[in-house]
Amino acid sequence: MQNLFSPESLKPKAPLPKPCDRCKKHRVKCDRNPLQCNHCKKRGIPCTYVSVPKKRGP
Repeated sequence: MQNLFSPESLKPKAPLPKPCDRCKKHRVKCDRNPLQCNHCKKRGIPCTYVSVPKKRGP
């Protein structure tokens, strides 16, 4: 019987970079290219990564 939990599968995953501001606003898939994502590139608009996360709670 194979072990379902190999040491590789138990390693914590590195966090993914955040999507660009426009992709996040329009809730579309972002390829997270640090220079310019494909979504912004196709539309010829600047690709920015400066959004501040919203605070949750009271």
